Amino acid sequence: MTRYKIIDDNGIYFTTHTVVEWLPIFREKRYFEIIVESLKYCQDNKGHLVSGYVIMLTHFHLMAQTKEGVRFQDVMRDMKKFMSKEISSQLERDGESLSLYVFKKASEQEKGKRKYKVWQDEYHSKIIHTDTVCRQKMQYMHDNPARKGLVEKSECWLYSSARNYILNDDSALSIERLEML
Repeated sequence: MTRYKIIDDNGIYFTTHTVVEWLPIFREKRYFEIIVESLKYCQDNKGHLVSGYVIMLTHFHLMAQTKEGVRFQDVMRDMKKFMSKEISSQLERDGESLSLYVFKKASEQEKGKRKYKVWQDEYHSKIIHTDTVCRQKMQYMHDNPARKGLVEKSECWLYSSARNYILNDDSALSIERLEML
């Protein structure tokens, strides 16, 4: 298995966080909001600087970095742990037994350290070294909802920083805009 490593805590990273078995759990606003609220908390309290994001049905992408002295991997670990608990609790309240079964089985394969395992272990991180790669990753991320047929234009997807950049709309989540875009 390939390991993705954080090599510069203050570099800008493009990351992908995928739900176990690619289950499409982000179908309703309350699930999307768990991700958004967690990102907001990390921005306000953990030194997380989000420059781009998109939340899809089975995964989410981030372009982010951390403030000086804050370890990127610590923020990612804490954020995903919190999201996992909140998503699991919401699935229990909603009676989503199939998703919970899959997450419970995934947890048991790891000797049951936790009740449910929502996220795949790795979050694929790629450090952004050039403006060209940054634009490429941001475009890929923003085009994702339209490419998947969820909306006609990227900026129509509510849970994407395409709205921040194209419409100047920070209503879902404020971001640290990158000037190179």
